[in-house]
Amino acid sequence: MNKQKNQQSPVLRHQAGSQQKPPPDTKKTHQQLAEIKPVGDGHDTPDNISIQIPHELNVHVREEEVTKATTLLFGHIEEQINRADTKAQLTMAADALLAGTLATLGKGTARSLLIMTSTALNRLTDLFIILMFLALACSFFWALRIINPHLRGSKRFTLMYFGKIAQMDEDDFIDTFQNQSLNDLKVSTLAQVHTKARIAQIKFARVRWSINFLIASLAFWALIQLLLAFS
Repeated sequence: MNKQKNQQSPVLRHQAGSQQKPPPDTKKTHQQLAEIKPVGDGHDTPDNISIQIPHELNVHVREEEVTKATTLLFGHIEEQINRADTKAQLTMAADALLAGTLATLGKGTARSLLIMTSTALNRLTDLFIILMFLALACSFFWALRIINPHLRGSKRFTLMYFGKIAQMDEDDFIDTFQNQSLNDLKVSTLAQVHTKARIAQIKFARVRWSINFLIASLAFWALIQLLLAFS
């Protein structure tokens, strides 16, 4: 028995010795970690980690944003032009309704206005009928100017305008369009956006004049109805 204990004691002593190894030097570990410096100047991110994005990637992202903005702007201007045309159509419909009521009121208006024997109330009514007719005529005129096609292109050579395309041969147009760079396509699109913006501004100015004359004709119609009620 003593001999077996003596044979097992070196093994047990070896296991006890392996379990009682001193812990690693934590001071040296902290020093090694402290010597590891983060990439960057320490001010790029909260964790002092600098994320370096290649310059080519920034340029590519910017080009994509400019392309999307150009497309959205082109569509927005086109929608404004369509909206101005829609307003002109609605204004012309209202003018037509008022013109229908004016057809029954305007018979003999000029003669009645010139006859001195007519009463002042009747002559005033006839004057408002004539003014209403003139206001409706002006409203129709500006509404027709709105829907009148604007054959106006850019000063630049751009393949985004149908007038320039129609002046070219089919093969010449296809070759020129395929050989232009992405930057040339953007410039052409932006030039057409500027031209369409000018057209939209002119259209909306004419819409304002047409609606103003329509409002004036409505006011004259209301005054006519009021005077007819007391006549």
